Amino acid sequence: MPNAFAMPTQSSSAAATRSPAATSQSAGQPHGYGNEQYNALLPPTNSGPVRGLSLPRTFTNASQESRQLGGHQPHQDPLAEDPMRSFADEENNVFAQMRHAYRQVRAAQVLRTQEMNDPFAQASLQQTQTPCPHSQQCPSSVPAVSLQRLIPHPVRNDHVDRQTITTCVGHLRSSGTGPLQDAAAEQLYEVASNSPGYAASIADQGAIGPLLNALQYSENPETQRASAGIIRAGVRAGHPHADCFPGPRESLSEHSPSLGALTNLARGNPANCNLIVQAGGMQVLLDSCSSQISVAYQQLAAEFIEVLATNSEASCKSLFDHGGLRSLLVWLQSHQAPVRLATLRGVQQLCLSHGMKVKSTFIAMGGMQILIQIPAQDVYEQTALLDLLIVLVERKAYAAEQLCHFSGLAKLASMLSSNSEHASGLAATAIRLVISHKECRAAMKDAMVYHIPERLNAMLRSKSPQLQRPAALLALRLASRQENRHNLQQILGPALQSLSSDASTDHETRQAATEASAAIRSSASLKLSFSHFFKSKS
Repeated sequence: MPNAFAMPTQSSSAAATRSPAATSQSAGQPHGYGNEQYNALLPPTNSGPVRGLSLPRTFTNASQESRQLGGHQPHQDPLAEDPMRSFADEENNVFAQMRHAYRQVRAAQVLRTQEMNDPFAQASLQQTQTPCPHSQQCPSSVPAVSLQRLIPHPVRNDHVDRQTITTCVGHLRSSGTGPLQDAAAEQLYEVASNSPGYAASIADQGAIGPLLNALQYSENPETQRASAGIIRAGVRAGHPHADCFPGPRESLSEHSPSLGALTNLARGNPANCNLIVQAGGMQVLLDSCSSQISVAYQQLAAEFIEVLATNSEASCKSLFDHGGLRSLLVWLQSHQAPVRLATLRGVQQLCLSHGMKVKSTFIAMGGMQILIQIPAQDVYEQTALLDLLIVLVERKAYAAEQLCHFSGLAKLASMLSSNSEHASGLAATAIRLVISHKECRAAMKDAMVYHIPERLNAMLRSKSPQLQRPAALLALRLASRQENRHNLQQILGPALQSLSSDASTDHETRQAATEASAAIRSSASLKLSFSHFFKSKS
């Protein structure tokens, strides 16, 4: 029996590469482990590397076993003596098939790995052998319960992602606004979440307009609930503050797929933000919010506004023109903590991006009173609320006056004892900024009533720099009022003295503690000497 795996000689290199039978059989068969036709394409193990191609060890072992089982003399192919046969063409053909087969096997390995790591890939991988069953003019009457992924679970490479984008944008542009368009929006949402670099490509292919159209016409609670089982990842995917949203991801299962896709397209991409604003996205969003009752939808809308305000100043102007602040104030009064949390972040980004105009309008519409009435029982909500209050009162005395008028100082004093060190430090910073305004100097007297020095004493004696530093700075500010110094000396004197001599603390904390301790001691000793003088006179 002839051996097809013999070492080729220089005169008959093309003869030993493959036989005519192997050529005819392997062309239409899939390549697999131990396939004889595929192994016939492999060179001997001791022939060295082939054009830099690194073959799997399984293939090499299979070819070795086949050679050991053969045990016959080399076979000379009569076609090798044909002068019309090109050795270069045959060699290139062999290596091209080898590379193609290796890439197929490697892609299958990647798919299997992703299937093991991704619990939601089980259903999608069943669709990999068949193309999308829907046409470009797929009717919108497809039952929502039968929705499946339009695109197979993607291998993370450029070709597959771009093919996914092209297919989904084509479905979005098709007639109707039914479940098919929602499923395409879901797929674009996933691609933009896993590969933020494709956001520009999605926008370049014209997806923003169809997404806004779907947001305006096709959003309804029934479609959102039917689409929930497909997305499952929630809007938090890829968000830098993902740990700030506790609870199961299924709590966002009723959100809008098109709004989620638009949010991911806008995140970190100012050009896409401007395109969305120019296409009337802010008006469409606010109109859709007026008819939506889903809590998850409100949370998504608040995050969408936050992303737009972070990356585009034009979105802030558009928000003002369409009365968006009124919607944000309504969401701040929601009974759902996730909605309030996302809205607090959105308002903060608007204030940071658009400055005094947003602050003045927000305060004039009663924003400070609404903020103080927020329960803020969750640590993350406390942090977001304090961040926004600091932004509002830092350079605007009227905001500080409003805060004191609505008993906001008592709320800040209670947050000094928060379970979060970061929140306690932010509360101390907010109090210091409030009493720094001349219009709020009378609030320093209230600070003594709200037991702020006692809470500062506990913060100063802790070993956390997040607590010691803002507490020392607040103590220094409280010591600027002479009437407070005697009480501060009794409550904070030992803690400040110890902190000022602690070499393990940073320089700014020690300096603030030293100055506060000196100011408190000088006033207390002066008051003590005067009292002794009057007693001796009497």
